[in-house]
Amino acid sequence: MASYFEGNEAIGEYIRLRNVLKMINRELMNRLPQKTIMECAKKLGLAKSKILVFNNPNETSVLIDYCIYCFRTGGKTVIERHAGERPPPTQADERTVLAAMVASYFSVFMVRRVYKGRGVLLYDFFKKHEVILMDIGLGDSAVLDMAFAGRILPFADFHMSAGAFLPLFELPVIEVVAPIMEKWRLSHPNMHSTWLSPGLEVSFSAQIIRAALRAGALDSANYSDIPG
Repeated sequence: MASYFEGNEAIGEYIRLRNVLKMINRELMNRLPQKTIMECAKKLGLAKSKILVFNNPNETSVLIDYCIYCFRTGGKTVIERHAGERPPPTQADERTVLAAMVASYFSVFMVRRVYKGRGVLLYDFFKKHEVILMDIGLGDSAVLDMAFAGRILPFADFHMSAGAFLPLFELPVIEVVAPIMEKWRLSHPNMHSTWLSPGLEVSFSAQIIRAALRAGALDSANYSDIPG
């Protein structure tokens, strides 16, 4: 696995695909109705009555990620509707990124190895396997045994984060998230080998995110972007 992080080709591919992902995200954000944003905010504990309430600027990224990947109307996410309502993209990178977005999944991960300025090797607590995550920011800031919750996109040779990862290594956060993880592990013992249904994954991710945010998971977090 370490060999994949060597050389500039992998970083170049990551930056190229990351920029395509950002472009698609901008398009999808513009398609989100205000009603959808408010419904998702309530599920994540980011709304009171009809007002969005953020304790940290990074919570907006978490909310938008959840809206894009989890909220369904007519059984489809905004990603799936976007992909189905337009002609297939002519650019190979856009097709690749859209396919990865549709195949993405949410889980809890722990850092097994750090590759400076390039990414990390993660262990998926629920799938019980290792994942190569290309991420320049985490490659510069992560340390061994850090735990995160978030959504990852699978590509042929590596994975990429959907956007906002939630740090789970502060004690107050661990104390509220660990029981939720254990509940899901016991009630769905085959999570390591089978995918959750879309409805169950929405519930699983919402419970983890809501608890982590309430416990202050993002209070000291700073997200960094790719150069340029």
